[in-house]
Amino acid sequence: MGDIAMDAAILFSGSQHAKVHMMCTFMNLGCPSSTQFFQVQRLYVVPAVDELWTSIEQKTIESRQDKDLVICGDARNDSPGFSAKYCTYTMLDEADDSILRMGFKDKRECGGKSPNMETDAFVEALDDLQRKLKVVEVCTDSSSSITKKMREKYNGLKHSYDVWHAAKNRSKKLTKKAGNRELLRWTSDIVTHFWRCAELSHGNAKTFLLRWRGILHHVTGVHQWVSTLGEGYGPVTCEHGELPFEWQSKILKADSPLHKALQEIVLNQTFLKKIPYYVNFR
Repeated sequence: MGDIAMDAAILFSGSQHAKVHMMCTFMNLGCPSSTQFFQVQRLYVVPAVDELWTSIEQKTIESRQDKDLVICGDARNDSPGFSAKYCTYTMLDEADDSILRMGFKDKRECGGKSPNMETDAFVEALDDLQRKLKVVEVCTDSSSSITKKMREKYNGLKHSYDVWHAAKNRSKKLTKKAGNRELLRWTSDIVTHFWRCAELSHGNAKTFLLRWRGILHHVTGVHQWVSTLGEGYGPVTCEHGELPFEWQSKILKADSPLHKALQEIVLNQTFLKKIPYYVNFR
């Protein structure tokens, strides 16, 4: 019993048998051999994990049989870049973060190309869930290959992008553009503004765009302006309350080089085309 418990503990803690064995040797403690460790892992521990996970997965699926599901998916590779050999793809229920499926891909299954693993694992996972559940929307990162696959194969499903990834990307672009501290001081505020635009848009891309473009007026100290989105959008006012006095020191001059640099980011056409993917705030 003790040997099996130790072998299981080594595996579950993410430890290496060789390191644990060396520690036990230094302390003059008994320790199962590497041969026994791998036998116990193969015969008892891994099958027990598989059995438990299968039962949990089955109960999770059964409890969602009659529901319209929004699922979120993302991949994790064993190493970054184009040298990855293995990919694990996880899909969960957006409502409560319950894991619905975990899939695994080896680079050799994907033509020997690491970038193909995520897309192949995504398709396999989504096909499997569609056979079992009623999926109405899928949220992923802004992978171009997955976006293409959603457009071509799953045209009937709503596709959303993860807002967290987008906010992180906005922050990176602002930091890269910031030639001095004046623009850098606005980074956190603009990222928060993006988050709020997505949260309050309630599925309407024009509502998102109306708020999003307002940041270009706000940073110059102008809090009421005329919308250029067409009829039905008259004078627009910032939704914040009274601003602290020190906020005045951050104001940018309209059409200054810094303000124009910010315009390039806020009005970037590639980004604006992605707005419909953020309006469900997933």
